[in-house]
Amino acid sequence: MMRKILLLWFLGACVLVAGGCGDGMADTRRDRQERHKRIFDNDMKQINDDWDAFWLNDRPGRLSWWQIE
Repeated sequence: MMRKILLLWFLGACVLVAGGCGDGMADTRRDRQERHKRIFDNDMKQINDDWDAFWLNDRPGRLSWWQIE
């Protein structure tokens, strides 16, 4: 009886390990690096906007920062 229970537990564990819990989409190293870079860039932009809002450095008008010729 004990052997049957252990065998069932072992088979169940093997099924869970083989099945995994992902969606089956494998990312390459390059895909992960690009995703992390994109997330980091967005985070830095948001930190900059938050910092400007904290110090009230937003532009008072709609004039461009850049000279337009």
